[in-house]
Amino acid sequence: MIRLETVEDFEKVAKALKDPKSKLFQYMVHSFGFCKLCNMVTEYNGVGSIEGAYVTCHLCKETFSSWGYVPAGYQKGDLYETELEKMSSEIAFEVSRANSRERQEEFFNKELEQFITRAKQRQRRANSEVRRLAKLRV
Repeated sequence: MIRLETVEDFEKVAKALKDPKSKLFQYMVHSFGFCKLCNMVTEYNGVGSIEGAYVTCHLCKETFSSWGYVPAGYQKGDLYETELEKMSSEIAFEVSRANSRERQEEFFNKELEQFITRAKQRQRRANSEVRRLAKLRV
């Protein structure tokens, strides 16, 4: 999943979405997998570090460790599946549909609209502050 925090992030993802040769990881805005605790396709956040790889299901809020060592409060990694090859065909179809370029483009457009709205709000606040400060000129 790519974080969309700056204009450059949006430009990079937009370019990847337009390029038919781009890979899923280059344009994935929301990541989907199968949570065996929820028993459904859900969105997840994945984090990889030197200490291990972890996946957090957005629905049940459980964190799964894919390493042999599972810290206290974590679930085993085999309870959350992100690899299509390890899923049944019906589940793999649903996950691949959720991760498809078309769906990711929908998510991207929604995130872009929200980003533009927030930027316009910041701009209005800044303009208002400039006008207030300009009134203070002597």
